[in-house]
Amino acid sequence: MLFELTPLHRFCQRKSIFMVSDCPEFKFRGSRDYLHSSTMFDYLVPQDPAPAGIDFAVHKMTECQCEVVDVEDESRRDHLIATYRSDGMERFFYELPDKPLSDRYACNELDICAAAKREDQAMVFTVPPIEGASFIESAVGVYKHLVQAITPGLNGKLVYATMSLRRIPANGECQVAHRRAIKGGFYQATLSHNGEALGKLVFGLV
Repeated sequence: MLFELTPLHRFCQRKSIFMVSDCPEFKFRGSRDYLHSSTMFDYLVPQDPAPAGIDFAVHKMTECQCEVVDVEDESRRDHLIATYRSDGMERFFYELPDKPLSDRYACNELDICAAAKREDQAMVFTVPPIEGASFIESAVGVYKHLVQAITPGLNGKLVYATMSLRRIPANGECQVAHRRAIKGGFYQATLSHNGEALGKLVFGLV
């Protein structure tokens, strides 16, 4: 068995409740030393029967593999890494501290940003900006690039915090526009697709 049964697992067993549980083999993205938001998000999207009305939050960083389940487990609150909710499903990423990540895959962030266009305090890109780039890779990459450009002298590392999406665009033009800096070291952007509101994206400084 890849993980120890938690009280929630045992409860589900006793009540004959089917619980979705996956332990994928995640990899580091590029030179990063933590599990990237886009890696988790892009793992779930193909499984989502209705990928709309999405809220995806990363609660803390990890260097370890995760168990992905469809039932929140209060007994593992300290190991909750990310939460994904949509019209189609709900998933929770729980850290497996005894299973560190080891392998890596190539990061396309620089190529994505090079293909995007800066418009004052916004970045505009076609979907996809480069072949093989996912939407979250693109939106997260260009907003990180934008915040670094408009906020010189940042003291710390910009990391993904939350994103909400009405849907995931498959084509067309997207804009990521910086909206505001929020107390506590957070930065918020609004997302639009072909001129219509799409959602919002928040980064944090750690």
